[in-house]
Amino acid sequence: PYDARAVPKSTLPVASYEPAGNSSIHRKYADPPVCDSPPASAHTGAMSDQIWVNNRQPQTLYIAQVIMYFRGVMAILLGGALFSLGSVSLFGSTLLGAVYTLLITVGVIAGAFGIANEKAWGYKLGVAAAAAPLALRVVVLFIAGLEALTFDTVGLLFDIALISLLLHPMSRDYQKVWFR
Repeated sequence: PYDARAVPKSTLPVASYEPAGNSSIHRKYADPPVCDSPPASAHTGAMSDQIWVNNRQPQTLYIAQVIMYFRGVMAILLGGALFSLGSVSLFGSTLLGAVYTLLITVGVIAGAFGIANEKAWGYKLGVAAAAAPLALRVVVLFIAGLEALTFDTVGLLFDIALISLLLHPMSRDYQKVWFR
């Protein structure tokens, strides 16, 4: 009674859509137009390989980049009070303080950018820019005494954290292998 080759006796018709009256609508969707030129808003230049923050690096270098950018931006916003121990004058010279502040601010931002792009010069500049405020504190410590340590405690903690992150063995090993 059951045949494996049985064919159904009735089939439902396949639904089809034909636009009523205007066949140009059907052709418009069937053959998309070919574009000979890109739109005016298309980016036709080469893409830049440079990045500002590289989160694929070890967390010590990533956090160091963020802190360096934060220090640089805050130095710009606060007029350099972050790096010159509270005043723009350094050893009695306003000009020396301004030059010092400018060099450290440019150094931390350029160093963070170089570290993000895995450049050896960026790492060296970042370490130098992070060590300079600590070196200045040591000099002021010998001149002014222990008051230099209690002046800007939060800034001192940032300085110590930043140099610790950059000189951490994980950061040093990564830069030795991957930075060029």
